[in-house]
Amino acid sequence: MTTTQLKNVLLIDGAAMSRKLLAVRLQSIDLNPVEAGSAAELDKLTGPGRSFDLVVTEQALDGMERAELLEKLRHLSCPVLIFTDQPVTESQEKPSYIRGVFHKSQRNDLLKSIVVTLGAVPAREMKEVERHILVIEDSPTIRNFLRRILEKSFPGSVIREASDGREALSEMSNKKVDFILTDLQMPGMDGHAFLKMLHSNPVLKHKPVVVLSSTITSELREQVKGFEKVRLLAKPSSAEEISKTLGELMVLSTAV
Repeated sequence: MTTTQLKNVLLIDGAAMSRKLLAVRLQSIDLNPVEAGSAAELDKLTGPGRSFDLVVTEQALDGMERAELLEKLRHLSCPVLIFTDQPVTESQEKPSYIRGVFHKSQRNDLLKSIVVTLGAVPAREMKEVERHILVIEDSPTIRNFLRRILEKSFPGSVIREASDGREALSEMSNKKVDFILTDLQMPGMDGHAFLKMLHSNPVLKHKPVVVLSSTITSELREQVKGFEKVRLLAKPSSAEEISKTLGELMVLSTAV
């Protein structure tokens, strides 16, 4: 049996209790936290030959100011997420390797960003769990292709099918649906109309959706920017891309 290599997260926080609590949460989503509580510990952990997939850090450490800390982290060549007890404003200028800045009260948002940044799909999430996935696609050939991907990637799941948005809404009114994978160009009610109907419904608008289409535009990306659980994938996408994207949504729905 093969084992999945855990992703290493360098966790930098001078407050031991805060650091330990976050480390436990990272372990719960099958990540490997490596802790640094002081400048001296950080120096030891960032020596030659050490690499990390992500850094989650306070803005400063005892004995190391913010500018010095960020310069040190820049040389690690991996994404950095900052959490702080200082006010956070959108206008704060930050280097490109810093993917987000979170107030310590936004711990759940920080965890979600960690999952998205790493594409971390915990091994426990891939076990046989009954998830109800609705595939909306007018082509029977593509529907069968997607069904095979989902059955292989998410064993134990119930896969349902609909040929357009109207049929999908009927399915959702009668049966359980946890996740949605939809095309945009379809006869009858197309994907655009379906998404509009979905997000006008106070119950259904929180359903995680992967949009898989050859007509994804910058205008559409702008429209869905405010929807946390919508992901866009351009056709054609590989089986790996489809599984990874849906897996990320599954983690976001359960990790926090």
